[in-house]
Amino acid sequence: MDNMWFNMHSLEELVEFLYTHGVVHIYFDEVHKYKNWTQLLKNFYDSYPDLNIVYTGSAMLAIDNSKTDLSRRQSLYTLNGLSFREYLEYEGIVSVPAISLEDLFTGHTKYAMEVTSKIKVLKHFDAYLRSGYYPYL
Repeated sequence: MDNMWFNMHSLEELVEFLYTHGVVHIYFDEVHKYKNWTQLLKNFYDSYPDLNIVYTGSAMLAIDNSKTDLSRRQSLYTLNGLSFREYLEYEGIVSVPAISLEDLFTGHTKYAMEVTSKIKVLKHFDAYLRSGYYPYL
C-alpha cells in the first residue's frame, strides 16, 4: 500500500477492478499506510461478500485503536516467528532439541557447549537476525 500507484489511484478503484475481473483473493501489505483503511475493509466486506482479503504487518497495531468495528468481518491469525533454534533446524544447519527454561537456567553451559561444538553460532545468528525470524523472503 506504500506503492506510488496509489498517488493517482484509490484502493476502492483497485478492488473494484480486480473483483470485476474475477479476483476473489486480495492481499494487502502495509495497509495501515492507507487513510481510513479499516473503514474501507469493512465496506469491501459488506459490498463484496465473496471477496477474501488478507492484510499483514503493522496493521494490527492500528486495529486496536480503530473506530471501525471489524470484529465480525475478520479472522485474526498471528504468525509467530521462528526462534533461533527453530531457524537452525529449518535451514538444515543443526537440530537442537527444545529444552525447558528451568533446564536452560541450570545447564546453560552444557547446552551452549553442545551447540558451539557443531556450528559457528555467530555466523548463523547474523543470518537469523537479517531474515530468519520470518524466513519466507
